[in-house]
Amino acid sequence: LGRAHEAVGYVVSRSSDLTDALNRASRLHQPGLLDLDYRLVLEAPDVVEAIRARGSDVAVWTVDRLEDAADLVKLGVRRITTNRVASVVRWRNGWTAPSP
Repeated sequence: LGRAHEAVGYVVSRSSDLTDALNRASRLHQPGLLDLDYRLVLEAPDVVEAIRARGSDVAVWTVDRLEDAADLVKLGVRRITTNRVASVVRWRNGWTAPSP
């Protein structure tokens, strides 16, 4: 990893693990990354701002519905893991909201 893009990530699949992961990431002397089950963000949208306020960034997994990707981007998520890469990239490059 190049220093400019170096980050240590914590995978979080349960809301009960979020506080511990955020505390661990906050103690690092470099940017941290919390890689969350995307449903955690949709259920508690304020989590993105809370994580960034503590100096870490947010990624989400595994987002396969374009509607969910659109909602997550609106909430400030910039890193999305998906099984539908081509579809998400086409949507992102057009920056149009997916139709229902």
